[in-house]
Amino acid sequence: MRDRERRLAASGQQQFNAVAVAPDGELAGYTALMVSSPDAAAAQWGTLVRRGHRGHGLGYGLKTAVIGLLQRERPDITATITSNALTNTAMVAVNDRLGYEVVDYVGTVQKRL
Repeated sequence: MRDRERRLAASGQQQFNAVAVAPDGELAGYTALMVSSPDAAAAQWGTLVRRGHRGHGLGYGLKTAVIGLLQRERPDITATITSNALTNTAMVAVNDRLGYEVVDYVGTVQKRL
């Protein structure tokens, strides 16, 4: 992770991460925000919560934590953009709770082989 952050920084990008660690030390969840340029919105990358840790608000907590980190470290960035599948109702609810607004729909087609 640190190597990736260094490579991104060398290219003028900055990544902000938050993780959730379970009491047993297992990584329970992760999220990341990417800042590509000083005048652009930050892009929310994946927010992942391991199956055994879902249903406890970790997705919301992770996204809240990384947005707070972004606000402290980069107060010049005033917007974030995120996306997810409409079928991911848990993350849609998290994004609604955080105040995200739908600005576009993107269709994706999948064929199972």
